[in-house]
Amino acid sequence: MYLAYEGFRVLEAENGEQAIVKTREALPSLILMDASMPRMDGWDAVRALKSDPKTRTIPVLMLTGHAYDEHRAKAAAVGANGFLAKPVLPDDLAREVRRVLQMP
Repeated sequence: MYLAYEGFRVLEAENGEQAIVKTREALPSLILMDASMPRMDGWDAVRALKSDPKTRTIPVLMLTGHAYDEHRAKAAAVGANGFLAKPVLPDDLAREVRRVLQMP
């Protein structure tokens, strides 16, 4: 909701499989991917998106309540462009989105 309030167009997915389908259809500028989701977790969804020529260049920010160094390393290993531990403050989220999108 905060990102929409900040002027970003936001699409939502309920699980990793839906995230892949919606990403392939919409080709967003950025993906915020939760690591823990039903049906297919975010880690596997990012792997799938990064292996698809159509979606591999879309930047991904991983959001997770798992804030250990191994989770940060796993995010990098699956191809994520950034990592945020939840809970994340709305201003911090918007700042990181702008950083990845190279917006002022």
